Amino acid sequence: MSDEFGSAGIRERVLASWAAAAVRFREDANAEEDLALGGYLDRVVVELAQNAADAAVRAGVPGRVRFSLRDGTLVVANTGTPLSAAGVESLATLRASAKRDDAESAVGRFGVGFAAVLAVTDEPVILSRTGGVRFSRADTAAAVGALGSPGLDTEVRRRDGHVPVLRLPFSAEGEPPEGFDTAVILPLRDEAASELVRRLLDEADDALLLALPGLERIEIEVDGEERVLADVLSRWTVQRAAGTFDENDRERLLADRPIEERSRPHWSVLWALPRSADAEIPRTVHAPTPTDEPLSLPALLLATFPLDAARRHVAKGPLTDHLVHEAARAYAELLQHHSETGMNVLPLVPTGLAAGALDRALRDAILAELPHTPLLRQAENRPESFGTPLDASPSSRSNEPPETPADLPSQPWAGDLPDTRTAALAEVGVDGPAATEIGDLPDPRADEPAGPWADVPTTTEAGDLPDARPDAPLDTWADVPAGSSAGTAVEGPIGRPAAGLLRPRDAVVVEGADDTFTTVLATMVPGLVRSRRQDRLALDALGVRRLDLAELIDQIGAVAESRLPEWWRETYGALSAMVTEPLLREALGTLPVPLADGRLVRGVRGLLLPGPDLPDDVLATFGEYGVRVVHPDAVHETLERLGALPATPRTLLEDSAVRAAVENSTDADDPATIAAAVLGVVAVDPAQAEGLWWLSDLVLRDADGEWVPANALVIPGSVAEAVLDPDEVAPIERDLLEHYGTDALEAVGVLSSLGTVSAADVSLDELPEALADLDGIEDWADDVAPEGSRYGVAVGELVAVRDLDWITDDAWPRVLELFGTSPELRRALVDQARVVGPDDRAYGVPSYAAWWIRERVLLEDGEPLAGRADPEAEPVLASLLDAAPEWTAQLDPEVRTAVGFVRTVADLDADGVGLLLDRLADPGREIGESAILRLWQRLGALTVYPDSAPDRVRVLGDPTTHSAEPMDAVPSYESAAQVAPAVAGTDEGIALGVGSGDAVPISGGSGGEGAGAGSASGEFGESRDDAHRRHEEHHAHDRHDRHDGHEGHRAHDVHRDDSTYDGSDVGYDGSDGYAGSGAVEVLSRVVAAGEAVVADAPMWLQREDLGGFVVASGVVADGLSDLFEVPMAGEVAAGKIDGIGTEAEVPPIVRELVPQVPDTWWEHEELTVDGYEVSWWVDDDGAPHAATFNGLAKALAWSAGRWDQRHVILAVLSDPARASELRVDATFDTPLSD
Repeated sequence: MSDEFGSAGIRERVLASWAAAAVRFREDANAEEDLALGGYLDRVVVELAQNAADAAVRAGVPGRVRFSLRDGTLVVANTGTPLSAAGVESLATLRASAKRDDAESAVGRFGVGFAAVLAVTDEPVILSRTGGVRFSRADTAAAVGALGSPGLDTEVRRRDGHVPVLRLPFSAEGEPPEGFDTAVILPLRDEAASELVRRLLDEADDALLLALPGLERIEIEVDGEERVLADVLSRWTVQRAAGTFDENDRERLLADRPIEERSRPHWSVLWALPRSADAEIPRTVHAPTPTDEPLSLPALLLATFPLDAARRHVAKGPLTDHLVHEAARAYAELLQHHSETGMNVLPLVPTGLAAGALDRALRDAILAELPHTPLLRQAENRPESFGTPLDASPSSRSNEPPETPADLPSQPWAGDLPDTRTAALAEVGVDGPAATEIGDLPDPRADEPAGPWADVPTTTEAGDLPDARPDAPLDTWADVPAGSSAGTAVEGPIGRPAAGLLRPRDAVVVEGADDTFTTVLATMVPGLVRSRRQDRLALDALGVRRLDLAELIDQIGAVAESRLPEWWRETYGALSAMVTEPLLREALGTLPVPLADGRLVRGVRGLLLPGPDLPDDVLATFGEYGVRVVHPDAVHETLERLGALPATPRTLLEDSAVRAAVENSTDADDPATIAAAVLGVVAVDPAQAEGLWWLSDLVLRDADGEWVPANALVIPGSVAEAVLDPDEVAPIERDLLEHYGTDALEAVGVLSSLGTVSAADVSLDELPEALADLDGIEDWADDVAPEGSRYGVAVGELVAVRDLDWITDDAWPRVLELFGTSPELRRALVDQARVVGPDDRAYGVPSYAAWWIRERVLLEDGEPLAGRADPEAEPVLASLLDAAPEWTAQLDPEVRTAVGFVRTVADLDADGVGLLLDRLADPGREIGESAILRLWQRLGALTVYPDSAPDRVRVLGDPTTHSAEPMDAVPSYESAAQVAPAVAGTDEGIALGVGSGDAVPISGGSGGEGAGAGSASGEFGESRDDAHRRHEEHHAHDRHDRHDGHEGHRAHDVHRDDSTYDGSDVGYDGSDGYAGSGAVEVLSRVVAAGEAVVADAPMWLQREDLGGFVVASGVVADGLSDLFEVPMAGEVAAGKIDGIGTEAEVPPIVRELVPQVPDTWWEHEELTVDGYEVSWWVDDDGAPHAATFNGLAKALAWSAGRWDQRHVILAVLSDPARASELRVDATFDTPLSD
């Protein structure tokens, strides 16, 4: 086998050096391992492509490389200078590149790149047109072993047999594929190596072509699937800059670099932007091949940065600082070129946070250049393509135009590899290497520091940069020269303005201005550029000055008078989209606006926009009164959105200038002109004047030719003229009536009937001006305010009838009839006003009209109209109160109630209650007990009280008629045992002993649930325990604290408990010896208040020693006690039972019919309470006590809370034979269940 490259000599020299000093062997092995498993672990594709590019450059031919992965073998074929003896020596010598003399054009610089193949193979082969060479781990190990050197053998053992692979070359035979000059054949070590190569081939992209300009085409085939990278400039826009260092530059910038690097005085920078918006940009710096330095800029950067030994990170130093500065200048020129072609370059401006220290330095340098670079297009010079994706050809300054390289067909090279690795190598005449397998390699970078930039902070904000290049060094980039470009290939100075472009430092944007408005402003604001919301950060980073919208509007005001109304209309139209922004609307509201009368005003809100509703001559009339109407030629819908109002009758009448003219019309020099103008507007649509109460101040002529306010004028022949005092009102002039009509005149306050005035959200402590003329309105507010304080009290809506004080005395029958027939007046009278107090509680109070009539209207007898008995009043009230006049019977019932007529007790106000109590206390009036019992029920439910309680109180009649029962009414029995149930011991159940021991069989058991329960909604269902507890809780408070409102209003629970005892057993039934239905009714009587008590339980009616009784229960009893200021019976007597009595069982039939009764009761021969004899009682524990049958029935019913069942209990106790009848009857007390 021939040895064209002298590989045998190289092996002899290397082996001799190892044999002479084993330490040399160890040094070579460690260095190679560091490269293969460290910095070059995953760079095999990049390094082989780089070698191919350098070969093409040296040969001066278009570079082409093909990567083919098949059956575990990677073959890399390329065009260019073939392998030479110097090249073989370089491959076998670490860090001694054969490309040193090609420093300007070669990319590879260290002579170690080929070591990257050791990450995937142990048997690399290189075949060229000039010969072949191979390297082999196995053959190297054999050669070392053949030396017989104990030192080497020991070192090999220590390294587990691993030896340097690339130090001993061996000759190889074979040819590269046809069309290529060299082929590198890599039998892959294992599946992990295959996966790594697949990944690296898949990651190969345009960046590789851009980094290696010597290559025009990269072909990649993986298991038969091919893809080609070519024509890269058709997909990328490229900006290049390059130069050569002079002697001074070398001394200053390269002093800290290795000797061989100092001999390479050339530098280059390339920025690439994808033409497609969907293209992915590598986010790392390329130097020129990929490094681990992160890059956040939206472009690909390739530059000749110096690298550390691992070729992973950029080395710090003056050379790097210089290249950062040159990269920044190139980036600025790239953006300028794109802007000149009409592209929007703001998305390319660095914003946000840096990704690393080098990225931060690049961003800082770029942001120092860009403010001085013409980039921004003035607003008035906008190309059609503004804002479109970048799509421009390269610039003239080293911007390479797209080229279509010569078509290089993909040709099969000599002998495609067969299916097996060994056969593939044999095809090209190379012996197959031994298939040495190794395990998964550890990541050699796991313990590696983050790189030379690890200690540099990376959080500089782009917006923090000054507008110009700083005088101080940029952080760690200490030696970056401010303007060094000596020896560079860059032509043309940066910073000289290009046609139509502005330097950012000379530009201005208007805060919030959209594109349309910016176009309008372009001729007015020098240096104005367009700004989108998403461009804000970029513009701030460039140092573009921001002009506040309010400041801009102030500047517009300086030239406003020179602009025609039509120009203003176009300007307002340009603002149409901006008025939707809340933050901008306030500033826009201060725009200048031309008016129809020739004035120019600042501010839009409240201006009137002319429209079809009002003729121009009407609007012109109001101009002299200060009404501001927009010039018709300047009208645009934007003005309305900013607060201007369409000129309708309503908006014109609401204008403050119109109101001022109306209110001052009395003193006007020409009131007729004002009257004509206002009436002319109102006549267009009288309904639009509703609620504008101040229009009634407009002075008009009356029938005598005098100028009188409209609110003191009436329509001739109207109701108003008939019922109002002629000394207060006058008829309006006939000519005005005929010209404008009744509707227009009424709209400004002239009366044809009674008028109303309304106000919303009325605060009683500060009544609105609209209500000021109402007679007595302040007194009404005082009366309806809770607790007499108007502070914090409000009425949601108040509608008041005006001029009530002008109604003549004899007109009230007609007026009250009018209230019933006019819906508007009826609502103003009948509907209560809803008052909300400081505590947010709401309640209804009499309307102003109802209050005024009750307080101020007197009849012929000099007494108030209010407080009289309604024609339909309850008889007891009719007997106690003065009767209303006969003519009131024809009035609307609700009108009668509103003006103070009393139909029920609930219609009484505080004064009416006081009057009624006084009439009740008159002993000369005869009132039966049935009437007084009903009246007490209603009085106890009142929530208003008079100022003072009466001295005398009406109570039940003769107390001798109220004894619960005659003591001999019970059938004779000798002991409790006779009335107590006894178990007979038979299947028929138990028997109740009655009389002299007769036993009456009763069906046993307590009955089913609810059997005989009767109606739970009976009138007196409250239990005695509940009543007692409630009374004690209620009367624990000071009785004198019951009043909490003005004129008797109080905060009191008005819930009526109709299920409680109300004295209905008084007057009931013949079995008690009391008057039956055919008896003459007992009259009530009057006693001093100190001799009366309220009986809130029926057992107290037996206590004649307590005085006269006012009878009710529950909250009604509480109310009566408060109303009359008399105590409850339980407050004046302890109600303590004397003695113990004998416990007895309640008969089962009673418990069946009334399940709520207790199981036992207490029998007394003689029952006394507080020393007073009674027939029954229920003690504080709810236990029933009785001395009679009737008493037992009542005691059981009251203790069970079922007072309504006392008669049922009495019936079954008196006649047990009725048990079946009563049980069947009880079935109907509650609805049958399904």
